[in-house]
Amino acid sequence: EGVDWVPDEHGGIHHPLTCRMTDVAMTMYHKCEALGLLEEKGDADVQDMIFEAQTTGAKLAGALNSLCYRGEDSDPGFIVAYLKRALTYLHAALAAVSRVEPKNLLPVEDLAAYRTDLHAIRVDILALMKRSRGRLNS
Repeated sequence: EGVDWVPDEHGGIHHPLTCRMTDVAMTMYHKCEALGLLEEKGDADVQDMIFEAQTTGAKLAGALNSLCYRGEDSDPGFIVAYLKRALTYLHAALAAVSRVEPKNLLPVEDLAAYRTDLHAIRVDILALMKRSRGRLNS
C-alpha cells in the first residue's frame, strides 16, 4: 500500500517487516505448540526460540510502526536505536534455533525455514538502519 505500511485483516496498519517477523514468530509458535513443545515441561531452548522471535517482532513494531503515520517525519536516530534492540533479540532467536537443532525436536526443514526467514529479516533490518542513518547525515 504505502512505502512503510501495509493493512492488516482488522483494518490496522503496520510496517511490512513487523508483519513478516510476527508471521515467522507465530509460525514457530503454532508448530511447537502442535508438537507439545511449549508445555510446562517443554524444552527451554524451544521456549527461548519462540520468546526471542516474538520479542523481535515487538521491538520492530516499536521501531517501525510509527512510520505508518509519520513517514519521513520519524526520528531516524530513534529508529536506528530500536532496530539495534530488535537485532539483539533476533540474534538470540537465531542462537536458540542452533541450540534446538541438534535435539531433533522439530523437523530439520522447519528449522531451516525459520533460520532462512530470520536471516532475511536481519538483512532487511540492516538495510533500514542504513537508510535511517543516511537520513541522520543529510
